[in-house]
Amino acid sequence: MYVLGLIFSISVSFLFIFSGFLKLFAWKESAVFMEKIDIIPKKIARPIGLLIPFVEIAVAVLLLVASNNILVFILTAILIVVLISINFKAVLEKKQTDCFCLGKLINTKTGYGGLVQCFLLLLSIIPSFLFSGTFTAFDILNLESIQILTILATSILWTISLITIRKVIEILYAPANG
Repeated sequence: MYVLGLIFSISVSFLFIFSGFLKLFAWKESAVFMEKIDIIPKKIARPIGLLIPFVEIAVAVLLLVASNNILVFILTAILIVVLISINFKAVLEKKQTDCFCLGKLINTKTGYGGLVQCFLLLLSIIPSFLFSGTFTAFDILNLESIQILTILATSILWTISLITIRKVIEILYAPANG
């Protein structure tokens, strides 16, 4: 059963690494977005926006190397809940705004797509929590080559699926005039 936890931990890590690195190429836009969403005080919104890519990458690396640590699970869950809050606010206000969640490479907006993606991320880390203390991503090195490839391929497919699900929902729930 820990293999399921490995797949999901690696997938969430891949998504946060991908997202974090892409945000680095849209650093200014990401920081400005944090100011626009009006969730945190304006004075600290831009600095927090500048830190978000590094936080995502750090959480991703921690999830890979120490997914057996309950504090890593809690930190990952907190990050995801913050993202859920941002998207939930957008849904409540009926506003879809560019969030640069995947930098400039993949145009993403706040709203239903991000909300569903974040809930799926939260569900994806539950196996890590349930089996915390039993594995880290490095445990795949103890497996056969075909098992390693299967776990990595499945993780990549789930990461791509999370992005695709988000984009499809964003398109389905796009405002009629744009």
